[in-house]
Amino acid sequence: MLFDFQGLDNASIEELQGSKIYTLDNFYADPHEVLAYILKHPANPWKLWEKPSNNGIEFIDRRHNFEDANVAPVVKAIASHIGQEPVDNNVVTNCMNFKPSPFNDYQNCYWAPHTDLGYTALIYLNEDYQGPGTNLYEQLESDPREGPEHFKPWRPRSRYRLLKCLEAKWNRLVLFDGKKFAHGMAVEDTNFFGQVTRINQAVFCQD
Repeated sequence: MLFDFQGLDNASIEELQGSKIYTLDNFYADPHEVLAYILKHPANPWKLWEKPSNNGIEFIDRRHNFEDANVAPVVKAIASHIGQEPVDNNVVTNCMNFKPSPFNDYQNCYWAPHTDLGYTALIYLNEDYQGPGTNLYEQLESDPREGPEHFKPWRPRSRYRLLKCLEAKWNRLVLFDGKKFAHGMAVEDTNFFGQVTRINQAVFCQD
């Protein structure tokens, strides 16, 4: 069946600052089927209603976000495993492309460090990519934002200490405390600059 998955009891566990991080490879029984199904639905530009914005100009940040009863067991299993509640039972993704331009200064900046409501699960769905996936940070100093999220999403590296980079791999699930750790997409090269879209499925929990 669509969204068949293996339970998180098989996940490896490590601790960072007293918080558990779970990693599980081969999460979906048929990730190709899952990805094909997701891609049949529209991925809408994210937060285009917020102005000013560079989304659609310097980068393209899009989301799938649609209700589907088939994904509810996945969401429930993830949330139950860490004793939290799901934010919703939707199919949610992050889809990113960057334009090759000085604006996207990944060498001196980190992409949009932020926190969530609780634990966050990401399932990486780029079959031909294995490498930096998601960074976890400690914020070292104040980092006031000038405007909405997509106006100046690149933040100076000097204001954050990289605690850990979670590696992305096809059909790998990572689960970490997105409320405890500021986090964001790890951009260390130009792999997703141009036509190749970075995509992962996200499940958000709340304590």
